[in-house]
Amino acid sequence: MKKKKNLRLLFNILLIIVLVLLQLFDSKEQTSCLVAGTKIRMGDNTEKNIEDIKVGDYVLTLNPRTKRTRRTKVLKVIDSYKSAMVSYVFKNGRTVTATQDHPFLLNIIGWGSMMPEKTAKKEIYNQVKPIQLNSVFIHLNKRKEVLNDQIQRINHLGGSRRVYSISKLSSANSYIANGYVVGVY
Repeated sequence: MKKKKNLRLLFNILLIIVLVLLQLFDSKEQTSCLVAGTKIRMGDNTEKNIEDIKVGDYVLTLNPRTKRTRRTKVLKVIDSYKSAMVSYVFKNGRTVTATQDHPFLLNIIGWGSMMPEKTAKKEIYNQVKPIQLNSVFIHLNKRKEVLNDQIQRINHLGGSRRVYSISKLSSANSYIANGYVVGVY
């Protein structure tokens, strides 16, 4: 009888541990994110690591139609652990590492991701195109000039990483990460 109680207690403890780990590793199942160290362009045109962004900060956003920038207030930030990451390496030497479903603004065709079906589940990204080698991303330089930058290499990364995202802004759906226009998610 005592063995059964101990086994039941052990089972319940293991079940709680598994549930906590599942929550920790994928509690934000509908979020796409960027790795720590990703530089976010702030409203004053300075940069800050994504893990240091707080609610109330102002970030720079780009209107995809007018190509004009403005500052907008961060309303929600998240962090989580994710796997299935991708690192985009561009011809200008820059890189950006994100979850495969993170939306990026592509020249001419609009939003793109490595997993367009998953990205398109969020209503504001209903026509997401697949990112491929040689896709052309919208890049914003320090002078706020809108440029194009082509992918030179795509690296698929294994393992789980702590990731961060700005998931809600006061008046926009995009922000600038490592110089590239990315979508909120």
